[in-house]
Amino acid sequence: MKKRDNYSMNSEKDKLSRTFDYITYILNYIYKDISSTSKDILTEVHYRFFRYNHNPNKKILGYWDFNQRLSRFGDFMTFLEYLSMLSYEFKLNPGRNIDLCFIDDDTHYNKSQPRFNKTYLFKKNLKKLWITNPNIDSVFSFKSNAEFEKFYSQNKDRYIRWPPTVSGTVVADCRVIDNFHKNNGFIPHLDLPKEILAEVYSFYESNIYPALPIVLNVRKNSWDASRNSDSSHIYNFIKHYEQNKRYKFIIICNKEEISEEFRLLKNVIFSKDYSSDVEFDLGLIKISYLSIFPSSGMACFAWFSKTPFIQYGNHGYQEKFTATPKGKSFSFLSVSQKIYHEPETTEKLISWFESMVGYLESNKINNNELNKIQASK
Repeated sequence: MKKRDNYSMNSEKDKLSRTFDYITYILNYIYKDISSTSKDILTEVHYRFFRYNHNPNKKILGYWDFNQRLSRFGDFMTFLEYLSMLSYEFKLNPGRNIDLCFIDDDTHYNKSQPRFNKTYLFKKNLKKLWITNPNIDSVFSFKSNAEFEKFYSQNKDRYIRWPPTVSGTVVADCRVIDNFHKNNGFIPHLDLPKEILAEVYSFYESNIYPALPIVLNVRKNSWDASRNSDSSHIYNFIKHYEQNKRYKFIIICNKEEISEEFRLLKNVIFSKDYSSDVEFDLGLIKISYLSIFPSSGMACFAWFSKTPFIQYGNHGYQEKFTATPKGKSFSFLSVSQKIYHEPETTEKLISWFESMVGYLESNKINNNELNKIQASK
């Protein structure tokens, strides 16, 4: 009888556990849907109010709470672009008119939730991305929301806070950036310091030239595996050009994502064999001849920095606000920046690549040379 009682108790616990898991699943789904909504009342009111700002000496106080944001690289890069766009919308004096804050509270109620559970290394690399925004002045780190709120309350006269609340859902909507471009004919671009570009040019001179540098992002991780690269097709694509001395492929990915079979190809090198810094990978993208991405956050830097690129794959639910609708393109993307809403195959990669290279050649677009001239000024 004792056994039966234990079985009954365990059975009830299993039912409760399954019920809890189901509720968590539903809440996660709802959270994703809310996070991708195009409107947030507080954010919208805040935005409309400050569009008529009459104090050009103010600065934007942008902040990223690791316990409120899902902390994807692409979302954060879009957020950085969004901040620069807002500095124009709010009619602030040009220059370093943005301060950036990171909040990482170990006591936060969201801390134990898997969707917010990011490693120290991931957070460290994400924080480094601020360097791509030339308008950022100071960068602050806070160990609690209380610390951040205290800092803001003491300095609120200096700042336009963005987003207006810590949990504001809309912090980086590409449709707003797209509308800004339609209304103004430009977007402020992300960039990198010349010192980083000089380092990458030195790398290209030692390891790539006279071949054209083709940067290829490989994605292979457990987070949203549906967006991962198909290594076999990537391998066959590169193999197709192995005897073509005109191109050399630089693969950017984390060390744990490197497929050793790629090392057998003569026309491939891995960026992580030379530098572990995310800034180095961004520099490779910035001054590549052409970059190729799966549905990866690293592509967003190319979106906002005029770099010719090809992006493909399953873009997931984020397409509601951080990817182009199927069959369409953002107005701020050029003809040499192409997004496909379909998975890669060897044949498609070759076709997309040949088409883009043909366009670049016929229009005399060499992004690698163009940025070299700019960097040397």
